[in-house]
Amino acid sequence: MAKDESHERFDIDSYDRIHQVVDLAMQGAAEGDLTKLRRAFHDEARMFGEVFGKRYDEPIRAFFDLCKAHPLGQSGRYRSRMYTGGEIPQEVLRD
Repeated sequence: MAKDESHERFDIDSYDRIHQVVDLAMQGAAEGDLTKLRRAFHDEARMFGEVFGKRYDEPIRAFFDLCKAHPLGQSGRYRSRMYTGGEIPQEVLRD
């Protein structure tokens, strides 16, 4: 077993790493920082939901372009739910 692997269902170190990645993604989206966004997301990730009242289901690169053009931290409220494919889904609400 690798140093950072665990058989525990809710391993606190794994939770902390997931929290750090989610936080990095939220910072990148808020600031329009493509470097942070690229570090936070897998190249083949997809973003889905609603943006400006319209359904949004695109490759993550399209979300990066949106964040670059309109950083989400400028105004308004947004909600994001991220699924890791594991057992700890993350939901972030931001005002």
